[in-house]
Amino acid sequence: MLKFSQEAICQKIASLNLNLLDFICKKNYIVSMKCECGGNIKERFITYTRKFSGQLYVFENVPVGVCSLCGERVFKGEVLENLETISKTKSNFIKNIEVPVYSINFGI
Repeated sequence: MLKFSQEAICQKIASLNLNLLDFICKKNYIVSMKCECGGNIKERFITYTRKFSGQLYVFENVPVGVCSLCGERVFKGEVLENLETISKTKSNFIKNIEVPVYSINFGI
């Protein structure tokens, strides 16, 4: 198995003029950085639920940075922009799900 440094991989990406987000999603590329709490932020792939224009969407395999200490999630702007674009096109969804909704009223 060949091993390459992070710098060599980044140089190759730049030389091929690839979209880094596409590379992350397809190649499971992990980037490390530090959180404000001192923990390490590692790129993970999660299931992310979000509303766009009042409609609930569930996105699987979304790349996000997650802190190993506090659990803070850090999204790249490009990722959130792509999710919004996907929600607007309303195509290529793999399934629809039904979600139960309950309203809690504490007499407030």
